[in-house]
Amino acid sequence: MRKYMCVAYLLWLTPLGFIGAHHFYLGRDRQGFLWATTCAGIFGIGWLRDFWRIPTYVNEANEDEADHSSKTHRGKPAICSNLSRIVGQIAFGYFFRTLVESAIPKDLSLVGPQVPPWLIVPLGAAFGTWMVSNVGRIRSRFTYSLLGAYIGELVFCSELVVGEQKPFFAVVLSMLWSTAGWKYRKRRSKAGCGARFLTWSLLGALVLGLWTSFFYFNAVVVTDDGEKIRFSDAIGNFLRSQAWQDIKNASWTVWSDFRSGGWEKAEKTFKNLADVEGKDSALHVLALQKPVSNKEIRERYYEMARELHPDRIQGEAEKAAAQEKMIEVNRAYEILTKRKAEL
Repeated sequence: MRKYMCVAYLLWLTPLGFIGAHHFYLGRDRQGFLWATTCAGIFGIGWLRDFWRIPTYVNEANEDEADHSSKTHRGKPAICSNLSRIVGQIAFGYFFRTLVESAIPKDLSLVGPQVPPWLIVPLGAAFGTWMVSNVGRIRSRFTYSLLGAYIGELVFCSELVVGEQKPFFAVVLSMLWSTAGWKYRKRRSKAGCGARFLTWSLLGALVLGLWTSFFYFNAVVVTDDGEKIRFSDAIGNFLRSQAWQDIKNASWTVWSDFRSGGWEKAEKTFKNLADVEGKDSALHVLALQKPVSNKEIRERYYEMARELHPDRIQGEAEKAAAQEKMIEVNRAYEILTKRKAEL
């Protein structure tokens, strides 16, 4: 089926472009998968590059080889003419290596015995470099990338080698080995939509599992006191908090009103719960509760104004804090005195 440049650019421009929809449309599934799993190609860099590369991709998808006839299907791809691919192999190899390494639980008591990290981590580097090396018209065997990744891990990431850039050099070695197996592919294999969807869904689930393992076992949240709390424990504490209960109750109230009274009633309930006018917040600032009259609001305002007057405050820091508090009080009083009826 012929591919159209306008459709490719339209997909690129929409939010679907950040997950590689234009690449899947053009049959560049590996590139689309990389975009979908690395925030649009390493945090948007690849997505921006697609702006001027899409015409070439469309031509390749339509098997228009006018610009490639001199080198396609013959000889070995030149490394000097594929520098962007080299950079991509290093970037994506490093990304997936880091992801795999981060997903391995650091606390062994949580999972029990496990496989040594040096047996697993190189798989991430090999996967990243191999995926990039097989994008487009070039192909390479996974064994080349895998062998280079393991050699790099043993050479650069052993305890005998020091330095912060050890993983980077290990990925570079994996990339170099993968280039040794570069060949031009004669024709892109045309798998069915079902097989393509199943393949990339399974790989996507694997990447999601790695992220889940990282957040569950290793991610931490740092409190204001500098205390580190596991991310999974922090989520559990939040789900047991009053704030989450309030969110659930409010959501259920809006949903119930939508079912009974439609959009209009649900919108009114949402505005009241969300305090879009700021009345509930203003009452909190003045330490008042509903129902309250204009007289009570006025009396409380003047009382707080006397308490926060600069002549009654000692110390520069205390005066500055009182001034900020008075600004909040003035704003709250202005909000509450705009309405005539009692709250």
